[in-house]
Formats: sequence, structure tokens, C-alpha cells
Amino acid sequence: MAMDFDSQKGLKKHREIIRKKSFLNRVYRDFYERLRPKHIPKGPIVELGSGGGFIRKVIPKAITSDVIAGPGIDKVFSAEKIPYKDSSVAAFVMIDVLHHIKDPE
Repeated sequence: MAMDFDSQKGLKKHREIIRKKSFLNRVYRDFYERLRPKHIPKGPIVELGSGGGFIRKVIPKAITSDVIAGPGIDKVFSAEKIPYKDSSVAAFVMIDVLHHIKDPE
């Protein structure tokens, strides 16, 4: 039976997987480290599809988001309907998310 990662149970499971699999954990940490604010313009950083990630351990002021509410999720919205005005965010970042977006255009 496939896990529905777009559910509360799925978020919890995804978080466990990222923390337990050392290689995957390093991939996430390396990505977050490369995004530290010195590498992008000043302003809000919004992570799309935060799920079980841990961006705020590396970038404490990052805003987390996902399609469902859960622990560590600041805002609930779809990447297809981002609720920010043009030029109001310095960077949108995501890991392992694009394939979940039905219409990425």
C-alpha cells in the first residue's frame, strides 16, 4: 500500500524517513546550507512543500509551507496558487516537490 504523503500521517512518516536515512538527511542539509541567506537576495525565503524537511534548523527565518497543515508548517497553500504578491519574496525553494505539482507552469 502506497503512503499518501499529502496527509498528516504522511508528513510524520516523511519526517521520520529524512531523519533516519543519513544520506537523505545529508542531501537536505547540504541543499539548505547552500541556500543560506548570503547566497540569495535579502527578504523572505519561502520553502514550498516543506513536508518533513527541516529548513529552519539551517535558515531559522524561512517560512515553511505545504498543501496540508502539520507540525512545523507555517502556511498552507498549493504551489499552483502562491498567496504572495509579485516581488514580495526573495526566494522560493523546494526539494523533491516539482513532480507533485500537477500544472507547474
